[in-house]
Amino acid sequence: MLWLDEPLPFKDNDEADGLNQQQVLDMVRSALGEDCLKVSVDVAAHSLTVRFAFPDIARQRYADVLPALQEQTGWAIVVYPHANQQALAQTVAQLLPAHVHLLGTPSIYQDTQHVAITCTAPLAPEQTRHITDAFAATTGWTLEVGTRQER
Repeated sequence: MLWLDEPLPFKDNDEADGLNQQQVLDMVRSALGEDCLKVSVDVAAHSLTVRFAFPDIARQRYADVLPALQEQTGWAIVVYPHANQQALAQTVAQLLPAHVHLLGTPSIYQDTQHVAITCTAPLAPEQTRHITDAFAATTGWTLEVGTRQER
């Protein structure tokens, strides 16, 4: 589907003719709720770019909503393709056990959609698996967990 990363061609929608730009923004923000971090408007292209902390997850969650919004509003909707780096780092921190801390900051690789961390203490294999699975489910990214001794 084109709406995932690029707008659909503008379609003159009779139902949308009465909507002004603010009404369109309000409709989109209302439909996407708190998951939507920002909506940018390109008036000339008649398109909106919506930003989510985790766009891959948002594309799945709103797979039916985004095309419907395009149809209702007559505006093309693009999902900004890059994850929010601060949200990725916060998610890592939230998933780690209280006794484990990070050495430095997470290394974030947008091109391969993975985050690498080094922990102060080793984790049991089942803890690592739980953390990496939860990270993937939350973000759509992979997490590489190492310890000081391994790096």
